[in-house]
Amino acid sequence: IANGHFDSHVRDLAKEIAKKGRLVWIRQMHEFNSENTYQWCLYPFTSAKIATFKRALRRLVNIYRQEKAPVKFQLTFMAKNPHNDGTPFSQFYPGRRYVDHVGVDLYVNAGSRLVSLKVRLEDDVYSQLTQFSKPIFIGELSCTDKGLDKAKWIHDAWNDLALHFPKISIINWFFEDKGGKRQWNLHSPAEVKAFV
Repeated sequence: IANGHFDSHVRDLAKEIAKKGRLVWIRQMHEFNSENTYQWCLYPFTSAKIATFKRALRRLVNIYRQEKAPVKFQLTFMAKNPHNDGTPFSQFYPGRRYVDHVGVDLYVNAGSRLVSLKVRLEDDVYSQLTQFSKPIFIGELSCTDKGLDKAKWIHDAWNDLALHFPKISIINWFFEDKGGKRQWNLHSPAEVKAFV
């Protein structure tokens, strides 16, 4: 991406969006601070990988702008770097001109402690996001129901968002089950009730 290999594809999409004239939000290379989830994941982090990532993001944004496509760009971190790596979110930031919205994807997996959303966000996540002075979102949020009280977690999450995190303006729940212990959808009346 950073070297222009996909420019023609991106430009074609940008032209189509411009032709339609409707605002589109794009979450490019989400969860980039993860490990092995996608081809664009950067862990283990190096200054060269981070520089290439920033160059790629800027290149993509510039193409959409050249084509005058009505696009807003979301920068999506995983809430936690792999292996407790302490690299701050700011190291990956491509600059204010290239980001309209900052956010995280956050999951509670089977076998993990039932950590509340409040605890997860207060663990140096929300404070890092607010430093960018951009609107904040949660791109993907879910909790498994395998071995955890999912209904209670959901209820508490909505409460915590309302009371403690006023700058989070968009929350997307991840409803797709991935099999095994990663059951992200709502499976019981109690979970549905907690969600709505």
